[in-house]
Amino acid sequence: MKNRDQELDQMMDKIIESVNQVIDIKIKNMNYLQLETGKITQVYSHNIYVVSINELEQNVFSLNNATYSIGDMVLILNIHNDKSQKYILGNKPAFIL
Repeated sequence: MKNRDQELDQMMDKIIESVNQVIDIKIKNMNYLQLETGKITQVYSHNIYVVSINELEQNVFSLNNATYSIGDMVLILNIHNDKSQKYILGNKPAFIL
C-alpha cells in the first residue's frame, strides 16, 4: 500500500511539474503590458535615460520628448516583458506605491 501511495505521489508531482512548465512557456509567449516604477539614475542622451528598475539599471526611452532629472521616480511601460521595449510614461504619481 505504501509503495502504491508513493508511486501516486510521484506521478502527481510529475504531472504538476509538467503543467508548471507548460504554464511558464505560455506566460513567456503572451502579449501583454506591464507597468513598473523606476528611478532615473542618469541622463544618457536626448530621450534616453538610465533607470533603476528593481535594482537593475536599464536604458529606457522617454515618450513624447519629456525630460526628467536624476532622482525622479517614473512609470515604465514594459511591453511583452522585453527589455528593449520599455518606455517612460511619465512621473510616478504619489498615490502609486
